[in-house]
Amino acid sequence: MAQTPINGVINDYAAITAVNTVGCQTVLTVSDATPWAVGNDVIVHQMKGATITEGDNSSFGNIIDYGGAGLWTQATIAAVSANQVTLTGLIDGAFDPAGSMQLISYPTYTDALVTGVLVPAAWDGATGGVIALRVTGTLDLGAFGIEASGRGLRGGEAVDVPGNNCSFATFNNDYFYSDNNWRGARKGEGISAFISGKRSGRGAQANGGGGGNDHNAGGGGGGNLSAGGQGGQNDEPQAFGCSGFYPGRGGKALVATGNRLFAGGGGGAGHDNNNKGSSGGTGGGIVIIDASVIVGTTASPILADGEGAQTAESDGAGGGGGGGSIWLSPGTTLVGGVVVRALGGNGGDQDVGNQNRCQGPGGGGSGGVVYGTSGPLVNVDGGLNGTIVSSGARCQGSANGATPGNVGIIN
Repeated sequence: MAQTPINGVINDYAAITAVNTVGCQTVLTVSDATPWAVGNDVIVHQMKGATITEGDNSSFGNIIDYGGAGLWTQATIAAVSANQVTLTGLIDGAFDPAGSMQLISYPTYTDALVTGVLVPAAWDGATGGVIALRVTGTLDLGAFGIEASGRGLRGGEAVDVPGNNCSFATFNNDYFYSDNNWRGARKGEGISAFISGKRSGRGAQANGGGGGNDHNAGGGGGGNLSAGGQGGQNDEPQAFGCSGFYPGRGGKALVATGNRLFAGGGGGAGHDNNNKGSSGGTGGGIVIIDASVIVGTTASPILADGEGAQTAESDGAGGGGGGGSIWLSPGTTLVGGVVVRALGGNGGDQDVGNQNRCQGPGGGGSGGVVYGTSGPLVNVDGGLNGTIVSSGARCQGSANGATPGNVGIIN
């Protein structure tokens, strides 16, 4: 039988705004019902929804309740009417539309050939970040493969907030600050919603890395089922310089209880007061493949890597994004040397143009998660921490306390 050519974005997405049960069916209210038809197979996934501790201490960002965060299930559409989609059965009662639920098409092919890189739509806060497909015969990755790298939870943005008045005698060590407070950089996105007035600062946002605190400390790396690395300090050589000893903490390690797939957490931003810091890297997305056979080579991989952070020049550097999640159906056969990879992103380096300065590099993102296969071509290594690459002799090559992300999980 002829192979179906596939490439680019093959999934449709819609935000789910309400869930109701009618008899033995689930009725979803969606942002757009036009892509859906009776008989379509779909995925329901919830990207966020966890509740975290929010006190000003080292436990900031610990998970209190996962809620529906990461939950996913397969279903079939029974009816479509106006802005409602009815599924043939019931879904887990822990799903919660307030936690960024989405409906994702689940295309099925007999045999498929990848003719251009397959990617999910980027996560935009409501939809995207997930690629899902079923192939009853052979999925041939051709010369391209599948790429969900940098499509997960978003990195903290480096923002130069006016009003910085740092002092050697000031210790900005809080775990959170408000959005426009110069004392803390933006946290990376995690599986819990940002808390009003607490979006910045060094505390981790669940699996999102913390932002570096004043002055010029690095951001923490994002996490998944493993923790991200801590950002680096700014250790000024001058006796009365504005040091930054409170970098962003690495994203927390999550626990996948039940049927959950998490996107990689975003890295925290480096502290920025001269418009020369760097943002945190975006985490890896989610790949769901139900296939009997997958054929490919090392040149046509399946990837869900976290994004590396950019080099900072004389402000704090961002943390790397956490690796995402790859789910292959049990019994899938891999042929031809297919690489399956969910690496953590590298933390940002620090380049201060050969000045005798020691600003903070970024922490590495954690490795992601691979379900359904193992072996030498499966890689979930954590990202490297950044280092100081162009400074005086005192700091050259130093990480200033920045650490790599932890190795991920192969299940």
